[in-house]
Amino acid sequence: MNRLLPLTALCLIMIQSSEAQTVRTEHVLELDEGAQSPPAALEDMAWLAGAWRGEGFGGAIEEVWTPPSNGSMAGLFKLSHDGRPSIYEIQTITVENGSLVWKVKHFGGDFVAWEEKDGFVAFPLVKMESDAAYFDGMTLRRDGENIVVYLIASQGGEVREERLEYRPATIN
Repeated sequence: MNRLLPLTALCLIMIQSSEAQTVRTEHVLELDEGAQSPPAALEDMAWLAGAWRGEGFGGAIEEVWTPPSNGSMAGLFKLSHDGRPSIYEIQTITVENGSLVWKVKHFGGDFVAWEEKDGFVAFPLVKMESDAAYFDGMTLRRDGENIVVYLIASQGGEVREERLEYRPATIN
């Protein structure tokens, strides 16, 4: 009987390490320390290409993504409150070590960068499904023609899940 407990614990450890992910919030995963991202191709994110508008962070959000080409996708994000921009982001999705990495550089509404000159925030891929991409700290899910993004936000030590909802938009 005592032998079953260690065997059960070993099986649980093996299952957890094979998935290499931890549930951070209801919809967001994180890549376990030292774990490898799963294999993925840039074309797996082709559905993100285009213009998107919606709501999130208590304001209006807009995002535009290029189709996959020359080893990357490039995106621009803008959050506005009361008709004025409050955050901009320049983003890329690239292939690194056979998987995907989402990189973001943040700017305030005055276009002053949050990160140092050569700094950015990187979100390695955790898991890919036919209708969703789970990056470390951020999940994108297709919902018909729309896209829902869940991401981890922290303020004053409090961690919460934010939901951004996008609809297809046109660029005039």
